[in-house]
Amino acid sequence: APTRIPLSEFLQLLRSNAVTAVSYLADRPPAGALLLKAVSTAGAAIDAAAPVPISQEQSMETLLMPGSHQGIFEELRGRNLHFECREVSSGGDSEINKLSLLIDIGGLVASLGALWYLFKTNSQGNFTAKHLEESKDLSRQPSVTFSDVAGMEGTKEELQEVIAYLRDPDRFYALGARPPRGILLAGPSGTGKTL
Repeated sequence: APTRIPLSEFLQLLRSNAVTAVSYLADRPPAGALLLKAVSTAGAAIDAAAPVPISQEQSMETLLMPGSHQGIFEELRGRNLHFECREVSSGGDSEINKLSLLIDIGGLVASLGALWYLFKTNSQGNFTAKHLEESKDLSRQPSVTFSDVAGMEGTKEELQEVIAYLRDPDRFYALGARPPRGILLAGPSGTGKTL
């Protein structure tokens, strides 16, 4: 794993020409990261008379702050080094990707299970209108009758004639009557005009 360094230290290494390659990783928070290879030279004395510089290449990483991209990229263009943009290796984010995949699969399985349950119960006839009609208690009488309604005697008589026709239409056909084309009920809303 690369060593994480502050942005100021990266700029010092860049200005001292110690950086040999830079890769920009766009998907690192907060605003991307720079993965760099830098050469550090350390003096190691083989004998006391002539120190020999030993160069060692190190991988380092620095996080970028929002808004600092343009200035850093301009400075990188002016230098003679390898600069590229690449994807983040899937090392640390693999657990997040696996969790996201598990959540997606769990949602899909739950949705399919709910659809299966609805189709299964619907095929048994639990939610059909026919089932609701069969379970209705037909012996129950309406709570309000014509004798409970005061006034509107002419309207009550016409409605009783329509009910009598619906119960026994043959009696009216024998007299030459034709069925009514419709009934217009008038009154304030909420008084049960809908048949």
